[in-house]
Amino acid sequence: MPDGQERGAVTLLVAIGQRNGSEVHVEVYREAGKPPLLSIALYRRTRAGAVLRDGGRTLRFFPDEWRVLAQGVNLALAELDRLKGRA
Repeated sequence: MPDGQERGAVTLLVAIGQRNGSEVHVEVYREAGKPPLLSIALYRRTRAGAVLRDGGRTLRFFPDEWRVLAQGVNLALAELDRLKGRA
């Protein structure tokens, strides 16, 4: 990045540990003059123990898409409750 040019800020909302040692991060990225982006990204643990973003495995959502995404997650939670009721 050229001198004097600032990078955007990332806020981690939640890190979800996966059974295989990977993590899924839900983050908000903010950059001056641009709309915020919500990202859902896969992070992998290296052999040295560092957690690094898997660059090819990231979903990004603009603000007008966040509510639809949330509705999908809410429907998934309702389905989970329905399935648990059957068990």
